[in-house]
Amino acid sequence: MTTSSKRTKPGPYRYDGPDTPIHPGAYIREELEARGWTQAKLAKLMDRPARLVNDLCQARRSVSAETALDLSRALGMSPKTWMNLQTSYDLAKAQQKRARRRPASV
Repeated sequence: MTTSSKRTKPGPYRYDGPDTPIHPGAYIREELEARGWTQAKLAKLMDRPARLVNDLCQARRSVSAETALDLSRALGMSPKTWMNLQTSYDLAKAQQKRARRRPASV
């Protein structure tokens, strides 16, 4: 079965090339799938609202320091890992935005 992507712009957690920032929510989704967990189960383990986990998974919310600590406890990954993922995503998005604003050098 072949699938064709008709998206015109990259999604927040979809890899569309080396310059595409990947939101930490993509990693959360992969972890949930690998562990067979639901978003609700992760939220319960984190003692946080399910809406927060859903917003993270949908790239509608950033990983805060508090959330990084909770993700670390629930998933067994360093809170620094989560903060680094978020910082890398934010930096890549800022670089893309700046590149679009600046005209090409002559």
